[in-house]
Amino acid sequence: MIKRESRWKLLKIVLILYMVYAAVRMVFYGQGSLQSVIFDLGRIVLLVLLLWWLNTRSAPPGE
Repeated sequence: MIKRESRWKLLKIVLILYMVYAAVRMVFYGQGSLQSVIFDLGRIVLLVLLLWWLNTRSAPPGE
C-alpha cells in the first residue's frame, strides 16, 4: 500500500501538472472565445484552492 503522505504528494504533483496544462492550453488555444478563457481561468482557480486546502489539511499540527 502507498503511504498516506505519498498519496498526498502524488495528488499534489498531478494537480500542479494539470494546472500547468490548463494554463498552457489557455494561452495557446484559448484565443478563440471568451467563454473558453473564463472556463480555463475558473478551473485554474479551483485547482489552486484545492491545492491550498490539501496543504492546510495534510500539514502537521505544529506548523
